[in-house]
Amino acid sequence: MIELERSSLRPIAELAEPELGLAGVRINPKLNTPARYHPAFSLRVKPLLGGVPELISLPPHAGIGYLHWSPDSRYLAFNQARQLPANAPETETYLDTTVFLLDRERPKQAPRALFGPLVNKSLQLDRLDVGEIIFAKFTHRANGSKDDAPAEGRLSNREREVVQLLCEGLSNKEVGAKLGVTSAFLYPITVTVSAITSVLTPFLIRAADHVIALHDRLAPTSLLNYQHDYHQWVQRVWHARAPTSAGASSAPRCSNWASTSHSSPASSAWPCCC
Repeated sequence: MIELERSSLRPIAELAEPELGLAGVRINPKLNTPARYHPAFSLRVKPLLGGVPELISLPPHAGIGYLHWSPDSRYLAFNQARQLPANAPETETYLDTTVFLLDRERPKQAPRALFGPLVNKSLQLDRLDVGEIIFAKFTHRANGSKDDAPAEGRLSNREREVVQLLCEGLSNKEVGAKLGVTSAFLYPITVTVSAITSVLTPFLIRAADHVIALHDRLAPTSLLNYQHDYHQWVQRVWHARAPTSAGASSAPRCSNWASTSHSSPASSAWPCCC
């Protein structure tokens, strides 16, 4: 038999966690877990026929939950949630979770971890046969405010400058020479920008076609200026994707643009908008 011990008073940080009601169940929308999660901090194994309970060795401030016995009642799997460091964005919140497996016949032996640390406290074991995990369901934190995003996931000022120059049509060599950065720094940024432009360019070309159609109907001055600027931007994206030698371009000339009465920019090789 397993004896669990819980604190009579929950920390204020846990009580302050957000809650939402869904079909009569309280959930924590930030962690995708049941709200008011109250883990145990102590675990003991007690023989059913009598005897002294044996305390299981666990780290301090352990948050034990989601216990699951194997069919032969030999192994016990459970979550042991640990608090984040004091300098973490969300302090005193159980986020870092490790799944342990305890052998009933050797309770003095420290439980062994089945998985590494996870970013959620609601990992549940669906099946446990003879000490072997057959299937485990992981529920990671899928939403949250923008403030929860780690700082390392945001672009630095220098990375923003690289992206800006790439969008203006400069080559990798020209960007490196202008900003004084190495190719190793540029490579992951250029790969990301190339992937984005390869997806967006077909939509931009279609949008330019709609702008031209509107101009043929209305032809206001503001729309004409917007069309001119928009074609310049599409052209930069086009040449960034398919650079050619100086004075030549593989981009087809747009007949719709050429047939209009307004003047075109210096370069007349526009991507086809038809």
